[in-house]
Amino acid sequence: MQFRAIGVGFLQWSFANPTHFQVISSRSVIDYEGSRLRSSNDLIRVRMNELMCDAASQGLLRPGDIKRYQIAARAMVYGLARMYIDGQFPSWGLPVDDPLAESIRIFDLFIISISMAAEPDGEASKH
Repeated sequence: MQFRAIGVGFLQWSFANPTHFQVISSRSVIDYEGSRLRSSNDLIRVRMNELMCDAASQGLLRPGDIKRYQIAARAMVYGLARMYIDGQFPSWGLPVDDPLAESIRIFDLFIISISMAAEPDGEASKH
């Protein structure tokens, strides 16, 4: 699923570039509105909306507000990146041997929760 790929890509980038993530995520440090970040972010949001609307029209999403699904997905990957960078995983009892893989598993739980593709035993279909 392309929507999932956007979230996983964000996690991969932020884990590999924690300082850059901290800078661009702090709007008080940069001129977000005047930077290329604004237009790049807008393109990603448009693509996320297209993907979510397409999935909804195909009956692949649980009924719900697509905009809220998008915000929840953004908050999920942003929050996981922030928790990793801030060193919070150990205090939550998360395995720290591969925090990126664990974060992707957590994001997958979100994808499963909004998806109609969940199998009866609770496992999601392959993404």
